[in-house]
Amino acid sequence: VDLDRYPERLICLAEDKANPEILYRNDVVLTHLAGGEGGRITVKPEFVATWANRTVWVNYEVPQVASPTMRVRHHLGTADQVADAGLLSDCPADWKASDRGRGLCYSVVRYDLNEEEFQGGPLEARAKIRGRKVYDPRTATTAWTANAALCVADFIQAEWGKGAAAAQVDTAAVNAAANVCAEQIDYVVKFPDNHTETKQAPRFTINGVVRSDA
Repeated sequence: VDLDRYPERLICLAEDKANPEILYRNDVVLTHLAGGEGGRITVKPEFVATWANRTVWVNYEVPQVASPTMRVRHHLGTADQVADAGLLSDCPADWKASDRGRGLCYSVVRYDLNEEEFQGGPLEARAKIRGRKVYDPRTATTAWTANAALCVADFIQAEWGKGAAAAQVDTAAVNAAANVCAEQIDYVVKFPDNHTETKQAPRFTINGVVRSDA
């Protein structure tokens, strides 16, 4: 592949297993098309002029482009993760089969610099991810959660956190705090037309990113 035209960027999103849900192209959501190769959808901009009270049917052509301007490959950081096949093929001198990235959730983004939007270089790519799975002693399961108490308990025991042993954690206190965090509370949403709706959400959640380069 011509790397001068198709540069590839590796973005490490999280330590440990995670799940990137969306990557953004200049704040536009990227979706996956059949075959996992990505694609582009265009809609003809023409409008139709007609008399009032007349019914008009408009057919749009939606071609799928075989050579997309941007491709994304996700790796979730699993224990059996293998090296990215695209990097092995495109960058054999720099990327080896041993570069598996196990324990690291990362995405590889490839751009087509012939695309007008990328003439000044690749755009910022951002990801919305579900991060590390944490253990819930109430159910004896490990899953994604925004429960603040469970996330704090996980940090206390993590090797990159406080490194505490499980026996040092007050499980009863964690369970009680997790139950409080999970309580559903009412809140009111006011819309631009001034009507309001009452919705529910957990009492306490924790969401955020800790930068490793800060």
